[in-house]
Amino acid sequence: SGVSSSIGSPGGTVSSMEMNKIRRQTNIKIGTWNVRTLNQDGKTHNAIQEMTRMKIDILGISEMRWLGSGSCVMEDHTVLYSGTSSGIHEYGVGMILTKEMAKYISNVVPVSERVMLVQLRATPVDINIIQVYAPTTDRILMPKLEQEEDRSLSAPLDWETGMIEEIT
Repeated sequence: SGVSSSIGSPGGTVSSMEMNKIRRQTNIKIGTWNVRTLNQDGKTHNAIQEMTRMKIDILGISEMRWLGSGSCVMEDHTVLYSGTSSGIHEYGVGMILTKEMAKYISNVVPVSERVMLVQLRATPVDINIIQVYAPTTDRILMPKLEQEEDRSLSAPLDWETGMIEEIT
């Protein structure tokens, strides 16, 4: 008849493969939180409680402060993390997924203590979630602002000329 049976086909049948993907109609609530640390007793439990209360499916975590990279299961949630290898509890990113969302994980890439990627199987296309930790703006801007302040005091700008040049 020219049509092959799906029984015994490599990789499983189309219907079984679609069952392992997030469907387009699925509503996923994703959040992010700079927790300042999850490296204290009870902090991860508190984050999971907040996820449950807010009905969040996937929570990106900044400043997790866990060492190394890996995963663990806590209270029916999967915790993925990427931290420093220096032995110092600083920086670090992570992601907490509900049991339902965790079954769609296809890949986890702990890039550094500041970046991680989690890939989820979905249809029509897979979902990539990147969690990034950048220092707070006051840590970045203060030295730059101080430099600008010093520069502007030593060589005052002609604001009127500067504004005309900017507009034209």
